[in-house]
Order: sequence, then C-alpha cells, then structure tokens
Amino acid sequence: MTGLPENLNSPIPVDEASPSPLGGAPWGLVSYSTDGADRPHRAGVLDPTGRILHLEAGDHGMRDLLSDWDSVGPHLEAIDLDTLDEVDGATVELVIGDPSKIVCAAANYHSHVTEMGGESPPAGVAPYFFLKPPSTTLIGDRDAVDIGAWDGAQVDWEAELAVVVGRRVSRVDRTDAMSVVAGFTVMNDITDRAGLFRAPAAGPAFTFDWFSAKSRDHSCPLGSVIVPSFLVADPAALSIRLWVNDVLKQDSTTADMIDDVPTLIAAASEVMTLEPGDLIATGTPAGVGPLAAGDVVDVRIEGIGVLRNPVHAAIR
Repeated sequence: MTGLPENLNSPIPVDEASPSPLGGAPWGLVSYSTDGADRPHRAGVLDPTGRILHLEAGDHGMRDLLSDWDSVGPHLEAIDLDTLDEVDGATVELVIGDPSKIVCAAANYHSHVTEMGGESPPAGVAPYFFLKPPSTTLIGDRDAVDIGAWDGAQVDWEAELAVVVGRRVSRVDRTDAMSVVAGFTVMNDITDRAGLFRAPAAGPAFTFDWFSAKSRDHSCPLGSVIVPSFLVADPAALSIRLWVNDVLKQDSTTADMIDDVPTLIAAASEVMTLEPGDLIATGTPAGVGPLAAGDVVDVRIEGIGVLRNPVHAAIR
C-alpha cells in the first residue's frame, strides 16, 4: 500500500459512533482507582459490558503485573471472566502511567514515507527510533491535548499501534521477540512538525530536532486498555484509522509497516535493555496533518482499542 487512502473525509459510520474502549477485543487489562483505596491504582479486567473486574495479580498495579508476566500471562490466558468479581466504584486511569521509556519507530509505514516525499528503505536497513519522555508526555483516553504553550507549532496527529513489553530483555533475536510482548494498546504520537526542522543548523547532522518535535508536554495520548498478546492473532493485519472531528484522516492496516513488530523489538533491544511496562510505538500510516484548538481526534485499531482526545489551547 502506498499513497493516501481513497476514502478520506468520510464520516465515522453510525454503528461506530460510540465504540467500546476494547475496539472489538473480548476483554482487556485496565488500570483503575477506587475512592479510599490504600493502593489507588490497581490492574483489572475490562469486559465487553463495560464492567471492571478484580484481578488478584493486579492488586499492586500494572507495572508489577507486567513485571511478573511470565507467570501472570499463562494464568490470564486460561481465565474465566465469570469467576471474577466486579469492582464497585472503579474509575479507569492511565493504563501505564510510569513506563521507564517510550521507544518510537519513525517512518515505519511505506505510505507515510511516500507522503513525506521519501522512499522506503531496502530490506535489512535498521529501523530509526526516537524517545518520548514518559512522565510529561503521557495522557489518557479523553484527556485534553493542551497546545497552549506550543508557540509556532504545527501539531500533527499520528495514529500508532503500541507494543507493551512484558519481560526484561537485551539483544533479543527477532525469532524470539514476540515472547517479550505482554500486549498492545493504542497511541497517538502528537508531533510538532514545525519543530522537526532547525535553521540555522550547526551543521548537516543537526538539521533535524527530534527533541523539540516529539517531546512536548501532553504529546503522547495512550489508550485505556492493554489487549494481551494471546488475544491478538496477527499484529501485522490490523485496521488502523484516525478521525478528526468525525472526519476520516488516516485509514490503513499494520500490514503497511516497513519493519514488523518482532523486527522493531529486536532492533530496539540491540541499543537498550527493554523492561516490563516499556512502550514501543510502531509508526504511523499516511494521512497525518495539523490539529487545532477545538478539534477532537479519534484513533481506532481493530481488536486493540479506541483513543479519543480533545485539543485545547489553555489560557496561560
């Protein structure tokens, strides 16, 4: 697939106007809080009816659950939702509020490379990565992207599938890379496109400013659900779509990725140790463009989830 989709500017279908946060998945993991809880953030299960169910393994939070994924994962794979108790008064929170790092693949869809005026690299070329700072960029589903301090920015949307790491690993082979994956979620890599290019530059090596383009506060909306990897038949065959103000802007599939999920994991782990709870964003397809205050942006990935965020420009 190359170029832009033919059906851009079509509205959200009526039957998808109020979708489940699960995006069609049978269930997913969420972080939640309850009033007066001694441990305010726990990990639980969201079922298709919208109930939050208690997980004993999640009592200490999502990071602890993911840190024990080798034992928790097989237990969850065999779980019977009918045996779990509903949590009264639960409020869904940011699904992973404290990852040690957010690793993002750049230019990883053939169609996006084409729309940016480039050419897809030949096979075997290492993926290109950058980092986003977790504590200041992450916001949750329905949270506002506040661009009030983004002076001179072109604030672009970028719908992305994100990998959730479930095992500490370094230099994992591509053939073993999927064993590192606890699950998947939805991400929007909000980008200051104007901040990407620096002029004047100190030299050719300093023309691109990935720090300014990718590190802005509130620039990483993250879905509220982690769908375990055993519920995802093929991460390379998922519909990925984005609407702005209910108008379709991105419409592709993860089959358009240049480097697939195992390749990205293996390449990232060659550079740095991956830890439970880390996020690996896998790139965006064609159709990126600028947001403005007052917009509402929806990202929907088949079988993974839904992410919806308003865009604000708060008075400073």
